[in-house]
Amino acid sequence: MINVTPYSVLALLYDDVMDYVDFEAWADYLDHVLDEHGKEPRTAAELACGTGQFAWHFLARRAVDYTATDGSQTMLACADRLLGERVRALSNVRFPGTAFTGALKEGAPYDVMFLLFDGVNYLLKEEDVVATLREVRSLLSPGGVFIFDQSTPANSINNADFFEDEGESDAGSWLRQSTYDDIDRIHTTRFELTTPEGTFEEVHLERAWNKEDMQRMLGEAGLDVLAAYDGFSLDPADESAERIHWVVEARS
Repeated sequence: MINVTPYSVLALLYDDVMDYVDFEAWADYLDHVLDEHGKEPRTAAELACGTGQFAWHFLARRAVDYTATDGSQTMLACADRLLGERVRALSNVRFPGTAFTGALKEGAPYDVMFLLFDGVNYLLKEEDVVATLREVRSLLSPGGVFIFDQSTPANSINNADFFEDEGESDAGSWLRQSTYDDIDRIHTTRFELTTPEGTFEEVHLERAWNKEDMQRMLGEAGLDVLAAYDGFSLDPADESAERIHWVVEARS
């Protein structure tokens, strides 16, 4: 079995592995959130867009100039096949640091930016979260908002059985196993992936940030919180929330 970087092989099976995710419902929800905050964006950018499923459904609801980015070239290739000419640009962007360049900066400023599906949880250090948030802040238009979600410790603790599964599709087969370290709050997911090219292992590490830590880091990055919603609702999130959707804007 060959160990490879996250999403280098999983990207090929991603839509099958994530078949339980209702991307259309995600697009409906975030479209509603924008309405709730009186936002009519003309420009949008998505970090960690994956195979482009969210973008596809969001663009069916909002006519915006859309830039989609991801750190995985394999993911971008899948997104390109789905989105094609529907987006302004597809760009290879890793975060944090000095990665927010090229097509992403060329399309700025943005009225809305997204980082969804646990993207922020892949940032394991506080300084990396703050650096990414600061870069996002620099790309927002006046009155623009950054909408992102995060998985919390409660999600890892309450849903341990849900994070283990296996399956197969025309693209190959997978076995997913997870463990959670509740001291360091690190969620480890191991994928065994079999494709016609062989069998591969990907190890994904995520940090389960809590609400208090995230709110503090947002403040350090110069972002004000407009809302912190208990996942897929408009109810305020508390420390028992398993997923939090944040709506933030640059501090004036």
